[in-house]
Amino acid sequence: MMTLQHYLRPMLAPASVAVVGATNRGGSAGRTLIENLVAGGFAGELHLVNPRRKRVFGKRCFESLREIGKPVELALIAVPCAAVPGVLDDAAHAGVKAAVLHSSPPVDASDARRWERDVMAIARKRRIRLLGPHAFGVIRTDIGLNATIGVAVARPGRLALIA
Repeated sequence: MMTLQHYLRPMLAPASVAVVGATNRGGSAGRTLIENLVAGGFAGELHLVNPRRKRVFGKRCFESLREIGKPVELALIAVPCAAVPGVLDDAAHAGVKAAVLHSSPPVDASDARRWERDVMAIARKRRIRLLGPHAFGVIRTDIGLNATIGVAVARPGRLALIA
């Protein structure tokens, strides 16, 4: 029996999520993502990644996606824009199929265009489905997935948001 999987399944129904840029620092995207995933009741595997932290919220923090040692379906990327290309390369080697890029492009318009072209080229080459940059995130309350940088509480129901 052959089963087909939609190419967006890793983004919309991931079994495992990694927060790249995980931190305890208040007001940061990395912290908000972790808090939202936990508060939403995400039942899949949650991995935290930050090369400068050993633990975040008492949970082990990996230096890279590759260090996790098992496939991660969805990477939530909340790092400075200069680090994004390296994170995407690492994501490909770690088996990541989808990523939400919460990071913002450079401020200068010409630098931003160049950066976005480079990021898209890496994602395309590495076959990673990408939402972003500067994405709000993905939420599916029916499976407890709140991978957004929003601070409002989303009530459970038959709602999904991709922004």
